[in-house]
This record gives sequence, C-alpha cells and structure tokens, in this order.
Amino acid sequence: MTKGLTPNQLGCVLAILVSTSCPSPAQPPPWPEGEKLTYLIEGGIVQAAEGTFTATTAPGKEGVQKFDLYLRSRGPVEAFYPIRSRFT
Repeated sequence: MTKGLTPNQLGCVLAILVSTSCPSPAQPPPWPEGEKLTYLIEGGIVQAAEGTFTATTAPGKEGVQKFDLYLRSRGPVEAFYPIRSRFT
C-alpha cells in the first residue's frame, strides 16, 4: 500500500507508534503479524522521502510487538539531503 504523507502526518504516525508500543496482554495487536506499510512523503509535487513501517513479533517474546520505521530520502532531496533513519 502506498500513500502520500505530509510531514505533519508522519509526526502523527510516530506518535501513534509510541503510544501503542506497549499494548496490554489482553488486547490483540491492531495489525496482523508482518504487516508492512509504505508511505510516500511529498513536498508539493516532489516526492521527498519514503517511509516503511513494519510490525512483527519480538523474537522470544510471545505477544510482544516490535515496530520498525525506516525513512529514506528520494528524488532531488536525495542529492542534497540524503536521509537514512531507522526507528525501532
């Protein structure tokens, strides 16, 4: 799934990740194992970056979700301001 995402929306995604990183054991995770979402971050007509969010089960910890968010610059932004960021 690919969607356009503004920097403000990316901030909301990060806030959601932080607030849902420790769900109570009684609640099932809000997404299936191995869920992978890819977002395009745009600045006007320029595709500035790509963000990939992945949800997996933490190794050796049943019922504990592990979240990874990888950000990478694209197009003309890559030439002037390369970004490689990983949040786990």
